[in-house]
Amino acid sequence: MNNRYQVGFLLLISIVVMCTLSVIQFYLVNNTYQLTKEKYFTEVKREIGKIIASKQFEALGDSSKEVLKRVAHQYVNERLDKPAFFKRLSLMNKSAISLGEKQFEMQIRESPYLHGVQYKSQFDEIVLEINGHSDTLLAAGQQPFLQMGNSFNTVNTFKLSNGNTYSTDNERDRQNGNIRTHERFKLHFLQSEHVDVSAWKAEVFKRIFGIFSLAVALIIGVITVFFLVFRAMIKQKKMADIKTDFANNITHELKTPLSSAGIIFKSLNRSEVHQDPRLFNELLKTLERQFNKIQHTVDSVLDSAITADINVEMQETEITGFLIAYVKNQMIDDHQLISEITDNKVIVKTNIELLEKVLDNMLQNAVKYSNPGSIIRLKSALEGHLYSIAITDNGPGIAKTHQQFIFEKFYRIPEQNLHTVKGLGLGLYLAKQTITLLKGTLTLNSMMGVGSTFTIKLPVDES
Repeated sequence: MNNRYQVGFLLLISIVVMCTLSVIQFYLVNNTYQLTKEKYFTEVKREIGKIIASKQFEALGDSSKEVLKRVAHQYVNERLDKPAFFKRLSLMNKSAISLGEKQFEMQIRESPYLHGVQYKSQFDEIVLEINGHSDTLLAAGQQPFLQMGNSFNTVNTFKLSNGNTYSTDNERDRQNGNIRTHERFKLHFLQSEHVDVSAWKAEVFKRIFGIFSLAVALIIGVITVFFLVFRAMIKQKKMADIKTDFANNITHELKTPLSSAGIIFKSLNRSEVHQDPRLFNELLKTLERQFNKIQHTVDSVLDSAITADINVEMQETEITGFLIAYVKNQMIDDHQLISEITDNKVIVKTNIELLEKVLDNMLQNAVKYSNPGSIIRLKSALEGHLYSIAITDNGPGIAKTHQQFIFEKFYRIPEQNLHTVKGLGLGLYLAKQTITLLKGTLTLNSMMGVGSTFTIKLPVDES
């Protein structure tokens, strides 16, 4: 299994592990959430049950029931209609229980388990029976009569009791003129108690916040660890690929001139070569060229190791004049170099030798990666406090995916190990490092099929 498939397999395993861990964490947190919710509801029922089981609250309830019986008698004696009955019942009930109701509400507010909890007691059904004849004052299913507490009807309301039926039975003699009648008075009513816990979500979340935070932190921590591990693996794989490419490239770069030098040495030992001075000199020149190639390759590798540690001597330079002279001295075969140099005389503080090496490197790249006969442009401009030098070619361009790595050490655009263009992947790296030492910047702007522009920007000496 090659490295690519190994990384893909490990990534798949990591995703499965992450999903499994997330499901387990969700199950545990949700289970804790449900248990905490049930515990909270149980605590609410228990605490409010303690309050309504007290003698003070029982006395409050008895007072309210006595008011109901008294108003029921008034309903019969005064022949009240139902709206008048409920209006009088409401007024008399509030008067009888107002003080005790305030104390009850204060007890609820002061309880640490009942924050945001509301309580109400109501009559769901009231039936008056006189001498066996029933009169339904409040039927089941109608709007209940609020006996005590706050009026509410939310999705978070639950019953403390399913309804308690109470009956009172009285008998009396009634005198109407000379007629004396005996009445049997019976009152039936259904009472229920309800609690609203609309604040339960905030309370439950507050209780499980620590566990929830720990679960989230654990998942984030595991994701972070996986990310760091994979980033390190990918970085190591990338470095290994770069080293392999570098080994292949330097082998290629050294093997070709060394092979040529070996052939030349064998040729120089032949007697007919010694007898032909012209051929002998040609072979020596060829040997010199191969030597220079080897020297250039070795120098590039050595420069890449010491660039960051060298001290650069900066000098004030009239950059416009330097560029004009530089362009005149360039002899580029099979390409046309067009320069557009600003007329302004600008002073920059730089190191001419290092800057010239960078420009040489940029031009060599433009020649290598563009077709013979194409135009290479060198353009300079003054941009505020910066002096820019741009070199543009009409080559194939560099894909976006490679542009962010193009200045990295040993990086070359993958060519499936082909050597259509020679190089070690050090030229642009050294150019970037050198321009940084000169207090400037080197950037790339490239488009596939159009070409590339490398732009050097150096600070202007305004002193």
